[in-house]
Amino acid sequence: MPLDGPRYAEPGRWIPTSADMPDYGIAVIVATSEGEVGEAHRYDEHWRWANEVDIGDHVTHWQDLPEAPAVANVEPPKIENPAPERWNYETGEWEIR
Repeated sequence: MPLDGPRYAEPGRWIPTSADMPDYGIAVIVATSEGEVGEAHRYDEHWRWANEVDIGDHVTHWQDLPEAPAVANVEPPKIENPAPERWNYETGEWEIR
C-alpha cells in the first residue's frame, strides 16, 4: 500500500525501497548499499544526492526529512557602521563612508 502525503505516519522510520518510494523530486534522507547516508531525491529511475551527484540504484532505504526546529523570534544584533569602507570599481580606490 503506497504512503500518502508529504509526511508519513512515523517520522524517522526507515522505509525499504522494496516497500515504497517517495515521489520524484522530493528531498528525503537515504541509506545506500555502500553504507552512505544523506539527503537525496529520485530523478527518473535513479537517485541523486542533494548536490546532484548520481547515486544510481544503490538506495536501499529512505525516510522523510525531519521537521525544522522551532526558533524564537529574536532580533539579530545591530552592528554599528558594518562596512565603513567600500571599493569603488570606477575609480579603483577604497571610499570611506
